[in-house]
Amino acid sequence: MSTIRRFENGLTFNLTLAHFIAMLQAIGFADNLEDVIPEILPDPNLLFKMQNKQRKRASHGKRSIG
Repeated sequence: MSTIRRFENGLTFNLTLAHFIAMLQAIGFADNLEDVIPEILPDPNLLFKMQNKQRKRASHGKRSIG
């Protein structure tokens, strides 16, 4: 029994991601993976740290004339 047939019948165990992608390529579905897999966004904690490391301009308060 082929891997694809075992997968269709729910008899495939310990299927790795690499084997799953190879199986999708074999049946012509690998081109659609970009539609299924979400975009990987940067870590919010890393973005916060990067924003805090940016230089900030010195602000001058309003000077009173007097």
